[in-house]
Amino acid sequence: MASVLSVAVRIEPELVRTVRRSLFPWLDVDAEADFWFSDLVVSRGTKGVLLEPQARRNLHAHLAQLLAARPPADRLHTAWSCIDRVHAHLSPALRLEEHLTWLALSGRPDEIDAALAPALKAVIVQERGGVAKWFASAWDRLPPAAQQTPAAWKLAHVALDRRPSTVTPLVPPPAMAASDLYDVVHLLQDVDIGVRRTAERLEVGDLRAGTDGYSIAVPDTSPRLLTLVDPSGTADQHLVIDPGAVVSRPVGPQPLRLRTARGVEYELFAPRGGRRLFLAIGTWADSGPGAREHSDVQRLAAVLRDSGYETRMADDLLGLRNLRSLLESLSSLVVLISGHAFRQTADGQKFVTLDGSDGQVPTARSTGRGRSIVLDELRARFSPASAERGLLLLDLRDTPGGDAPEIARPTAEGHSEWRGVIVAHHAPESDRVPSLAGQLCALLSDGPSSPGLVGWAPDQEYITGEELFQALRSDDASTRSGRWSAQFTAGQPVALFRNPLFRPTVRPPAAAEPSRPAPGRRADLPAVTDLVVVLPTFMGSTLRRGDEPVWDISSRTALRWGTRPDRSLRALSLAPGIGDGPADDGIVPVRLQPTAQLLPGLVTLSTGYDRLLARLRHLGCRDVSADRASPPGNLLPIAYDWRLSHRWVGRWLGTLVEPALERWRAQGGPYDDAKVVFVCHGTGGLPARWYVSVLGGAAITRRVITIGTPLRGVPKMVRQMVHGSGPRVFGERIGSLLRTLPAAYQVLPQYACVERGEELFRIDEVSLPPLDPARVRDGMLFTEELLAAESSSADDRPSERRIIGTGQPTPTTIRITDGVVTLLDTYQGEDFSGDSTVPLLSTLRPGESLPPLFRVQARSDNLHAHPHVLDTVAAAITARSPSIR
Repeated sequence: MASVLSVAVRIEPELVRTVRRSLFPWLDVDAEADFWFSDLVVSRGTKGVLLEPQARRNLHAHLAQLLAARPPADRLHTAWSCIDRVHAHLSPALRLEEHLTWLALSGRPDEIDAALAPALKAVIVQERGGVAKWFASAWDRLPPAAQQTPAAWKLAHVALDRRPSTVTPLVPPPAMAASDLYDVVHLLQDVDIGVRRTAERLEVGDLRAGTDGYSIAVPDTSPRLLTLVDPSGTADQHLVIDPGAVVSRPVGPQPLRLRTARGVEYELFAPRGGRRLFLAIGTWADSGPGAREHSDVQRLAAVLRDSGYETRMADDLLGLRNLRSLLESLSSLVVLISGHAFRQTADGQKFVTLDGSDGQVPTARSTGRGRSIVLDELRARFSPASAERGLLLLDLRDTPGGDAPEIARPTAEGHSEWRGVIVAHHAPESDRVPSLAGQLCALLSDGPSSPGLVGWAPDQEYITGEELFQALRSDDASTRSGRWSAQFTAGQPVALFRNPLFRPTVRPPAAAEPSRPAPGRRADLPAVTDLVVVLPTFMGSTLRRGDEPVWDISSRTALRWGTRPDRSLRALSLAPGIGDGPADDGIVPVRLQPTAQLLPGLVTLSTGYDRLLARLRHLGCRDVSADRASPPGNLLPIAYDWRLSHRWVGRWLGTLVEPALERWRAQGGPYDDAKVVFVCHGTGGLPARWYVSVLGGAAITRRVITIGTPLRGVPKMVRQMVHGSGPRVFGERIGSLLRTLPAAYQVLPQYACVERGEELFRIDEVSLPPLDPARVRDGMLFTEELLAAESSSADDRPSERRIIGTGQPTPTTIRITDGVVTLLDTYQGEDFSGDSTVPLLSTLRPGESLPPLFRVQARSDNLHAHPHVLDTVAAAITARSPSIR
């Protein structure tokens, strides 16, 4: 009887009696008193009792066993109907808790998610704090089977008062994947998790002790969830990483993609190919300075092994005979010789001896085989040609009574005649001075102590030998030890070592802030001192002629389009020969689309720009007002005539942006140096880029943020211009409209995407009768001029953030058969996907392989309102360069 009563949250005398009479009629009334005053009860009163928590869990387990052993017809299986009938007056939350407990104990976990669905919706959609508070209090009372369902696990992360990462790890349901968090991810904060990629393995987790890993941002769940994306899309691996643990997976040499629950993808590349070898040569003692140096060499070898180096230790110099053949078979070679430097022999030759690497000063040059080498011979073996792939490290002690030996003679230009050589030496009595291996180990593990050194920036994956030497010299100067002398030769271009400060190139531009905004601007966000300009995509601005809306995706306008398409299309069509000029037809842009409706053939069911603008206002941005008496603002949403040439819109853009920026700067103080930040959705990025790169707008622009902007055109536009789209009521009429718009021609794909047999051609290299060849060529010329301008001004171009959608079937290639255009989602047999409109190939400039793109799994029409895109835009706008002293 106690096991059945343990299902209830409240146990009143009425419930005890009902359960005894219905399920255990052979028990007399004394059984009720025995239960009431038993050790199972931790608290009792006139209205009911509470069970001791551990006793309740034990009773749950006992009841689960009984229910599993009894047939369905047994009266024990009717226990829930008794409890539910007596507790009909309880609150819905308490009744739900009891129902969840019964489902878990009766072996029906599949029904738990359905029972929890209303509570999950109340917390994550309606943000009802009372429901969240109830679930947090009920969590410890629920049986494990109820806690380990997807809905319960997600509710635990958003409802518990304590952060999941600081308590006992929660157990995710079987087969739980990062993508299953789609509905709660906007309520979770991000934490960093370590990632390390070698040629053969991928490691993810707590890698703080690693030397060549970096961190990525993932939603704060316990455990962490990531997806290792299969390029074919058929065998994704779901990674479950407990806090403090490391998950390892074997991988091949191909690039890897890790996808977080937010849909953010990180591109991970294998270490540079070819064999790498670290060869350490010396004779080290078992104690004293020699033992300490030997320990430093072993630690350095371990660091280099993590970077893909093979390591060898030798106690003689005989291995240097094969130095040239080693360099021919290796991609990188690092040689460390620890020993003693003699200035010269009786015949005037300088040499290096291994005697002395144990801390004892030799009295003469050893005659032992492989114990010493003349510098001229060493120089010849480590030739300038072979130094393109190698680095020689000499860690030497001085001759007694002599000055520091000059190992590498400088030329007239101040550089040594050797290349790829670092020489460090100190007096024999300087035992406390760290060895060269110790200093290198510290640099390659933690980076230099001096900030701002060339090659050690977080976006630099590898460092060269010269950059390593500059860091050694800088750290040596900062310690002011005065007991080191080092030489290095210039002309070492090869990247040899992993930069420990490196972060992945496709990391989001800044850490995401919490996605659930509070009213007003968050106090911990920096003030936005720049002018933020928002540009919508094609058809994203409302158009009006006088008092009549010509393009406004409201129910009224959509109805008119459906009933009178010819009249609506004629109003939007442009006259032939308009070129790069204005329309002069009385149509003017009014505002950004606040909402969107289903308009077949032109606009899908999508989101307007209300969310994006609300997020920018949440950051503290104030709208620019046309009233000069109003305070100046720094949020300028620009509605433009999306039919016109992007060249003309770019020129017109300057007439709005520059006066607004001048007025904003006139406030003085922190606004004196304000610049423009463009936030562009879709094709809105084209006139912004034209203004910045061609018309000189770069001088006043700090950053260009593009959201799904095609850099090299959209293949889907070809089919729409040739055949139109949508139902029969629109059909060819839409194609006819698009063929009159300069902006449509300027979005035609510029890369070779027309498939003919085994070859690919550009759209201007084939004949497509409905399209005007001259206007096609002019559209292609627009893209070429824009890309050329950006390439020529790459060094002076403002920083950019490219946000793209991915994971959607996206037309990438065109096939033309008898004048019929067919769209293919692959390019030369590979599926690169995209945002359903803009393919991945169109987001790359010529010559780019994989630039720092920020990817989100979303369609183009909703990309600008995606929660994580809004987070990233906000982070990019508020980002500031650190002030480094």
